[in-house]
Amino acid sequence: MDRLVIIAIDAYSSEYGEDAIAEGRQRIKEAQEHWKQYRDKHCLFGYYAKAPVHSGSQFPMSTSCKADITKERIEEILTYYLRQ
Repeated sequence: MDRLVIIAIDAYSSEYGEDAIAEGRQRIKEAQEHWKQYRDKHCLFGYYAKAPVHSGSQFPMSTSCKADITKERIEEILTYYLRQ
């Protein structure tokens, strides 16, 4: 997904020059790091909220949550940066 973000920010910023692209890349990189922290905590909370007694069988639920929320994020990036 990080590669997709770089492509998106380059496409979005290209009309503003190289400085804008470099700044955009840095900002989106930071935003992605924060988003990954949010994703992990969001899914971990869901895991603990739904499974008071934690077992190995709950791990796929956490993985599924990460996959689902990542798909949503990809669509958000595509819509905002590439499909304007």
